[in-house]
Amino acid sequence: MNFNEVYDRYSSALTTLIHNSSFWNKYFSSPYELSFEEEDEGEDLFNPHLHIACGAFRGCLIDDTCEYVVKFDLQPSVFHCLHECENYKLAEKASCSQFFAQPYQLGTYTAKNIRLPLYAYPRARTSSIHHHYIRSGRRSYLRSVPSCLNTYVDIANNFYEDYGREAYERLSNFLATNKIDDIHFGNVGYINNKIVIIDYAGT
Repeated sequence: MNFNEVYDRYSSALTTLIHNSSFWNKYFSSPYELSFEEEDEGEDLFNPHLHIACGAFRGCLIDDTCEYVVKFDLQPSVFHCLHECENYKLAEKASCSQFFAQPYQLGTYTAKNIRLPLYAYPRARTSSIHHHYIRSGRRSYLRSVPSCLNTYVDIANNFYEDYGREAYERLSNFLATNKIDDIHFGNVGYINNKIVIIDYAGT
């Protein structure tokens, strides 16, 4: 599937949703601002394959039949998706891009005075994290490396297992240097059976 097809699929879904009055009344607090609540997380949107997820600043549409998901900022003055693209470019320069889901700028969706820049990401498996037995020596090492990853030792160990010690230290340094420190179970997933960070706009 090329990115024109991804844009067409998700923009068509947005058109259907936006023209549904109950969706409009629930999610749009004004013609320019989307509004989501925590209980909306993972809600089905009139289609068994289409779901919405939300965070503090961004929404994400997930089509189970598509290899990409689409993210967008929830407020017109906040540019977390664009900042994430910039962070990915920095990761490429630092030989760290393999640790992140790659963003693609699709274009801007426009309807009912709403302008939503859309960004596609490979759809990651996020249902559960791999739990490996962690020996005490490994656990001590993971805790000793200055890294936001070791807040959740299972996440840290997954990166160690999938990429190795040197790569784990390189990623930890990159995250610290670029102030990307909001790493938790909701912000990681698996692509091609390796753990990656799927939300890395920073704090």
